[in-house]
Amino acid sequence: MSADRIYEISIMRWCGEYVCGTVSREFYDYWRTRDEGDFADFIGALDETDERDPEVPPMLPDGTTPYTWYDADNIAHISNAVANDFNHLRVVEMVEDGHAPSGLKEKEGGFEQTWEFSELRKSVPDIVGISRELTIDRDTDEPVHPVFMAKAGSKGRDTFVILRCPAEFDVSKLSIEAWDVDGDLVVDTISYDGEILDTDSEWSTGKSFEAYLGDLTDSHPEQQSPHSAASVKPAPVFVSAAPPFWRVTLSSIWPSLRRSLAAIFSVLGLPLFLLALISLVKLFDLTDLVTLSERMKEVTDAQSGVIRAAFDWTPIVRLGLPDWVARWLVDAGTIWASIGATALRAERNGLLAVHLTFREMLSSAGEALRRLRIDHAFLALPRPIRKGAIQWAWPLVFLYRLSQPYEVEGPGPDGETMVTTVPRKALKDFVGQVSAAIGWKGQRLIDQRQVIVWHAVLAIAAAWLLNWTLSLI
Repeated sequence: MSADRIYEISIMRWCGEYVCGTVSREFYDYWRTRDEGDFADFIGALDETDERDPEVPPMLPDGTTPYTWYDADNIAHISNAVANDFNHLRVVEMVEDGHAPSGLKEKEGGFEQTWEFSELRKSVPDIVGISRELTIDRDTDEPVHPVFMAKAGSKGRDTFVILRCPAEFDVSKLSIEAWDVDGDLVVDTISYDGEILDTDSEWSTGKSFEAYLGDLTDSHPEQQSPHSAASVKPAPVFVSAAPPFWRVTLSSIWPSLRRSLAAIFSVLGLPLFLLALISLVKLFDLTDLVTLSERMKEVTDAQSGVIRAAFDWTPIVRLGLPDWVARWLVDAGTIWASIGATALRAERNGLLAVHLTFREMLSSAGEALRRLRIDHAFLALPRPIRKGAIQWAWPLVFLYRLSQPYEVEGPGPDGETMVTTVPRKALKDFVGQVSAAIGWKGQRLIDQRQVIVWHAVLAIAAAWLLNWTLSLI
């Protein structure tokens, strides 16, 4: 093809990373009767080996458990935009520009058009073909091929191609091959006039994570016609009116408290929480909020000795600060780290669930600088460093969650189980959409702000109770 005209073809809005892998029957049976949200938490935190429950059977048939969920991909692993009805196809004419980062810029007055796939299929019914299909039966207790499926959903511009052709763009010549990954049509290749184009990605922001078990009932790509029309899900029908908004927000109290308790009683969280309790009691004594019992004084003295011995090698010692200042810095750091451990666990399905390439991290860094976005600042960090940043810079996470506080687990508008973040101002509309489609039933709403607040409330109450209990001995 000649290079007379240049077009950028992108699939926008929803994209994601999709992984399917075989699991052991013992692992399947263990999780089959347990909460699906707890299973998603477990899968999303496989790399936190020190917090794994030893009672959970090995995940893989060979008796091992992978370090990350995306390593358990012996059946399928694909990362791209989806060609479902709700996504958009955008075509823009470009011209070469040596000053642009990509070497191209939009042509003024050139061709530009955006289609929603639901409308595009009416004029070009065979634009999306299925080259592979993975269907998971989630309701069986006797799986023939037990597998797990993980879907890390994002929003952004994750899939685009550059087309060079001598004529004006003709959408009827465009062909998209996709994998039907249990209902999500994940783009595999994009062709124009029979020629496969090189796909690339630019940026995306993590929005949801779901993981579930089931029986792999169809994984035979050779039986699928490469140009068969994709099955389109029927439009949702009205099921029920949305529940009162106050009832929805009140329903977040127990799930949020439960998440805070799970963080406190984790392998990392519990030791920090116990040390922080004693530091809080010292703070209460300093401000005359409580009077220390003799037993409590013995405990605080012992804790001070242990912490001081553990931190003698830290830079705090080299500062030459007075002993009482160093002790209070350590106590404050213990309380800070305890809250941070809860913030870290709370972000398993949020900031920690996003896995970016180096190029995507650079793009997130640019977004953080241009738009002052806290979430993009965290996403610009490699995941191991991001974990430490979340724990120690948890006030920034809390500030971010003031506008993006809600996490919803359960059936979404299309009936599929999901884990997604919902902005504060969008929750009412989201509840209305789900209610209109399938009814608001079975969804679990978690308020990430409450998770941190509950930690503080529980810590204060436990510190007071600890001092009172020891006074009775």
